[in-house]
Amino acid sequence: MPTPQMWSYMQSHIDAAVSNRVFHKSNMMPMS
Repeated sequence: MPTPQMWSYMQSHIDAAVSNRVFHKSNMMPMS
């Protein structure tokens, strides 16, 4: 079982990766 520190570390990296992908995707599409 991962420790809370490890979990929050992974969580922050996952959040960063997801928001990064969403940001680039919305950047490529014109805002309507």
